Amino acid sequence: MRRRSACFCVLPILALAACGSDSTSETNKCSAQSTYEVVNSIFATRGCTASTCHGADESSAAAGLDLRPSTLYENTVNVASASSTLPLVFPADEERSVLYLKVASKTIGTDLTEFGVAGGSMPTTDDALTEDELGLLRAWIRGGAPRAGVVRDAPDV
Repeated sequence: MRRRSACFCVLPILALAACGSDSTSETNKCSAQSTYEVVNSIFATRGCTASTCHGADESSAAAGLDLRPSTLYENTVNVASASSTLPLVFPADEERSVLYLKVASKTIGTDLTEFGVAGGSMPTTDDALTEDELGLLRAWIRGGAPRAGVVRDAPDV
């Protein structure tokens, strides 16, 4: 019984220590309610949700894809892509997720043609996601792309 009590005392301390960060982003995984919230903040920070890119309704957004926080989930998870036979986000497999592949192409040079994805890297500006931000997107997708909850082992950004 004593061992169990010690675990209950130590686990909260470890959880708090894991959230220590000198991150300057507006939303990191420890201040967010969910990993999905952090994914949303990354796209907003990188300008993906600007009205000139994917921050407008489907009739005006680039490639007809609205990535604003209020629509990101519905418009990407298990949704067909216009540039591939793959969906935009395929929960549990980033290599079958066009959104991830387009962003990874810009950040780490992923060859889109190897995955049968047409078009170019994202974002189209020089403001690529950092490798940590890409890692968080990858972890969110690998974790099943949940709308709620924090994905275990997602990097802090």
